[in-house]
Amino acid sequence: MNTTLRRRSTTTVVATVALAVALGTAPNPAAALVPDVPVTIIASPSTPAVTDLVTTADGTQYAGMYSSNGTYGISRVARHAPDGDWEPPVELSHPTVHASGAALAVRPDGGVAAVWAEFPVGNPSVWYADRAADGAWSTPVRLTADGRDPRVAVATDGTALVVWRTGSTYRIASAVRPPEGEWSAPTTVSAADGSAASDPEVAFDGAGNAVAVWQKIAGTGPGIYKVQSARLPSGGAWSDPFDVSVPQAETASESTVVVDQAGLATAAWVQYSAVDEQHHIGRIQSAVLAPDAQTWTAAVDLSDADADARTVSVDVAADGVVTAAWPEVADGSTTIRSARRTTGAWSPTASIGAAEQAITGRSEGIALDVEPGGRAVASWIRSTADGPWVVQVATAGADGAWATARPATTGGIASRPYVAVDGDGDVDAVWTHLESGYRVAAAFLDRTAPVIGQVTIPEAAGTDAEVAFAVEASDRWTDIAGVSWDFGDGATGTGTETSHAYAAGGSYPVSVTVTDGSGNTASRSGTVVVIDPTPTPTPTPTPTPGATAPSIESATLTSTRIRALGARVKAPRRTRLELELSGPATVTVTVAGKRRGLPTATVTRSLRAGSSSIAISARIGKRTLRPGRYLVTVVAANATGASKPARVVLKVVRSPRR
Repeated sequence: MNTTLRRRSTTTVVATVALAVALGTAPNPAAALVPDVPVTIIASPSTPAVTDLVTTADGTQYAGMYSSNGTYGISRVARHAPDGDWEPPVELSHPTVHASGAALAVRPDGGVAAVWAEFPVGNPSVWYADRAADGAWSTPVRLTADGRDPRVAVATDGTALVVWRTGSTYRIASAVRPPEGEWSAPTTVSAADGSAASDPEVAFDGAGNAVAVWQKIAGTGPGIYKVQSARLPSGGAWSDPFDVSVPQAETASESTVVVDQAGLATAAWVQYSAVDEQHHIGRIQSAVLAPDAQTWTAAVDLSDADADARTVSVDVAADGVVTAAWPEVADGSTTIRSARRTTGAWSPTASIGAAEQAITGRSEGIALDVEPGGRAVASWIRSTADGPWVVQVATAGADGAWATARPATTGGIASRPYVAVDGDGDVDAVWTHLESGYRVAAAFLDRTAPVIGQVTIPEAAGTDAEVAFAVEASDRWTDIAGVSWDFGDGATGTGTETSHAYAAGGSYPVSVTVTDGSGNTASRSGTVVVIDPTPTPTPTPTPTPGATAPSIESATLTSTRIRALGARVKAPRRTRLELELSGPATVTVTVAGKRRGLPTATVTRSLRAGSSSIAISARIGKRTLRPGRYLVTVVAANATGASKPARVVLKVVRSPRR
């Protein structure tokens, strides 16, 4: 969700777009994605900026941004379909006024909603537009002639909610549009007591209830803010504001909020405290608001008490697990840290990676995204005194364990990264890049480990006898770059097939590690028991007649095209995989998408020798095959061994676009 970065990039828009010169903006006709190879979404004569990145249920992504048209900063949104490339960004704002980048929210129909501010002479205004999954953008609607820093959320029933800061009175205001209804008049959400409020954030739960947070003058000193909130029940009116943080002598800032499907809200913010008269440090704090409650729990510290933290991002998975990530500085060194809250208490913090001279000022922060299944990705800018500013990316599985951070860029100066992770662990990143000109760049980052199939590790061997080891492996996106073996006695080997002789008897752990072209690894292990020779040779057992591994004589599809679920197209609903086997075997059929975002499904059947068939449709078990091309791999196995794989290609087709 990247809520912290979303706010920051819009607050600097006026100063940035004022630098534009009349050179025009150059969008790419189509930005094609190859794993780990950046592409340009749009080039700009002055500094563009990414302001949001959201992903719909089918994997379609939308990136909000602003870039110059040569004179004015324009709010734009680019779209990336799961089976396509980044499309040229669509201009949403008026071409003759400066505008902020778009903040986005996913609609329940798979479309997207966007809000942005425009800056004509006088007070800024807030605008809204949306598009259906397969439709065009609606005509923009002005929600207020006195607002900036808008945020948008969309409930599961389609209710749209926009919050913003008024430009003239520094209040938090909102407007609501029910499904199939009209926008309400603006309503003041924060207290109208003369004290300023800013930086609103808002989120819905699964029942259509909303929680908003913002910063408000605390009254404990000049320029000192506290975090405040309000509830909006489904179909109701805003509650009176109530505090999230306790007013203190130093300010609170960078507040953000997420709400799980059950209605449990989690807020996080930076609370400053004075070290001395000239120095202050920030601590990451968090509090929880139970459904229907009007009081937040007492704040807890997430960051180290001796470290200085200035920004935080949070996101929540479908099961309610909340992940937070932030950079903190201690003893002159910056570390990216994370914590998770599962059943009430936050876990101990974990280090994601060293940021070296990480850029953590007002215009930068840390990006975080958690997909519904719980996989997470974090991204930040890492810089060194004599090197480039690179986008650094780390991923975590559903168990919360973070993998080693790796760079997504090499040269140039990168800034303002946004990231999204899918259910397979692959990552999409979008950022601003300066290298021979300004541009908004994107990359699909292959973070999926290779798949290891059959592994041959003998259970027993004799000393000084050469024994064979083998592994079959494949990868969704790249070729296998390397295979390494550890034989457990200090010796190593390489390759999909290798051999080794043990000098002494004993039990040896053997492992094989497969590395793909993107640097992802997968490992399997086994044990070899090595037996010293005995004076009496052991007779060689007589092989059982006919005990051979099965083979696949042929594998064909009755139709190489089937229609997607719900599609209206001239293609059969299912096809049959017709097989000819040399003997009875357990047959495993793997249907794997050939492009990013497509699922993988597996079917296992026990078949007799000779002719057999297996039905394949767009629904395999709990997996739905979305439109696209799939590689169908068939392997037959028995107690003796496995066949060589047979492969055919299947295409799942959708209804024609209108």
